[in-house]
Amino acid sequence: MDTIAEKVFQGLTSSALEEFKLLWNAKDDAERMKNTVSAIKATLLDAESKAKNHHQVSIWLERLKDVLYDADDLLDDLSSEALAREIMTRNKIAKKVRIFFSASNQVVYNLKMGHKMREINKRLDDIDDDRKKLQLMNNYPLDLAPGAEGSMIIVTTRSETVGKIMGTFPSIMLKGLDEERSWKLFCKIAFEEGKEPTNMEVVDIAKEIVKRCKGVPLAIRTIGRLLYSRTLEETARNSYVSINRKEEERINVDTIRHLSYYSLKYVPSDIPTGIKGDKLRSLIMISDGEMTNNSDLGLIISNLKCLRVLVLQDVVRVLPKSIGNLKHLRYLHFEHGSIWISRVITRLHNLQTLKLSGSLFPKFPRGINKLVNLRHLEFGEYCHPNSTLHGLGQLTSLQTLTKFVLHKKKISGRNGIGGISELGSLNNLRGCLKLEWLEFLRDYNEEEAASARLQEKQHLQELELHWTSFALQNDGFDPKDEVILEGLHPPHTIKRLMISGFCGSKLPDWIGSLSSLMTLEILDCRFLTSLPDGLRNLKCLDTLVIDECPRGLKERCQNESGDDWPKIAHIRNRCINQRYFSLTPLLAFYTIAMFVFM
Repeated sequence: MDTIAEKVFQGLTSSALEEFKLLWNAKDDAERMKNTVSAIKATLLDAESKAKNHHQVSIWLERLKDVLYDADDLLDDLSSEALAREIMTRNKIAKKVRIFFSASNQVVYNLKMGHKMREINKRLDDIDDDRKKLQLMNNYPLDLAPGAEGSMIIVTTRSETVGKIMGTFPSIMLKGLDEERSWKLFCKIAFEEGKEPTNMEVVDIAKEIVKRCKGVPLAIRTIGRLLYSRTLEETARNSYVSINRKEEERINVDTIRHLSYYSLKYVPSDIPTGIKGDKLRSLIMISDGEMTNNSDLGLIISNLKCLRVLVLQDVVRVLPKSIGNLKHLRYLHFEHGSIWISRVITRLHNLQTLKLSGSLFPKFPRGINKLVNLRHLEFGEYCHPNSTLHGLGQLTSLQTLTKFVLHKKKISGRNGIGGISELGSLNNLRGCLKLEWLEFLRDYNEEEAASARLQEKQHLQELELHWTSFALQNDGFDPKDEVILEGLHPPHTIKRLMISGFCGSKLPDWIGSLSSLMTLEILDCRFLTSLPDGLRNLKCLDTLVIDECPRGLKERCQNESGDDWPKIAHIRNRCINQRYFSLTPLLAFYTIAMFVFM
């Protein structure tokens, strides 16, 4: 709750709001909302501690959450509108700008936003009055102020993988409550004074509801709070029907903000008419293979105006056009065996994460530079963009780019747009970056590879440089690869480096400058004759893998007797020319049969 309250408070100080306050003369309304939210926010700790045993406080918190979400939607709408105007002006689409910001259009929008702000203020005032009646105290301890030294963040998730990624401490795997504890918790939340009802019919049905919660405390609490204000008979009857609804019955999600459908085994025909929650913020749909009609999904999405998170796995082959209207969307994950990305995606100016997986060759539209808030662009292991990413270099806030694929088609007279030079300005990249199909750089001049300016990307932890197996089969030895690799000088802070399919005979000297390198993998470099002298200087290097390289290189690395042995003697884990498996013509994977420990 504190998070959404803080987000609203910060939104009330944004530059976008300052601009719109002048347009609709709403300075007093905005200041009033800011003061009310600040006063309420200061009492949240007291409210949340009392809500466990005080049903009225619990209901008050639910009302507060609802209005804060609405306030956040309003402020985000203002921010999105200002961003859209900035992008349209930047692109100099004069006609569209004139239409979009015509006097009538602007007046209507301002009146609409002004009305919403006043309505939210009224609701906040009512909630603030109730706060005083409930005697909620401002007892925010100073030593727990946000950002104070010693503060910690607890991440809860259903995904073990997410826990491993986020956690700096080992994850704690929580088990569900047993049947007895689940029932006690439900009674405490759902029934007056926390007592079990005397009506045994109600008890039987209520216990069935608890059973279906499968010991998950959050589910028990959520359902219990929703049912508390109803009569016992109404609670049992309505809730039982809701949980056991037939496939053709409508799904009422008016008060739900996060909804997920897992393992859909058939086309869910009731979804288009069932989902009508215009306040829904997250929608996750994962199918077992059957496809939902694209127009049906488009209808669903068109009603979800406030959506922040959308995950579609094996649900449709083509993203519906209505996705382009989701101006609040922050996270989009789209997966299917054959992906088609339409241009509407470039209208998602607030999008922060775009994840594509499943397809081998998704076609990417022009205009990616309009995704000005994009922080993470992720492609699945077998997902290779089938077109150049025009304008990627303008997304200077990009932090994650899992792979960049080169293409044979040369871009001329476009200032390097779409080529590897797009990476030049992306100095906030971190994590792992894969560069694939590097053989196509042979068609460019010698400076092209260096235009990626990898050395300036100090946040990168891992770098993979891939020439495909096609290049080796068709071209064989090519000294141009040595020039290309020389230009792809990574930062000295890199911890892992993979070079695969390289068709030169020697590696660049810059390898010896990678003082933080811990793992070096040299794969399928069949013309490599020796290792660089600088390897002996890499004191952090702990693991060396050399596979599918010339037999002569293996002999040079022989324990004590090989010419290159002095360069690698200090490396603790070494694997030289073990078994190699080629699983696909596009990607090669290796398995390490054994390590030699020194």
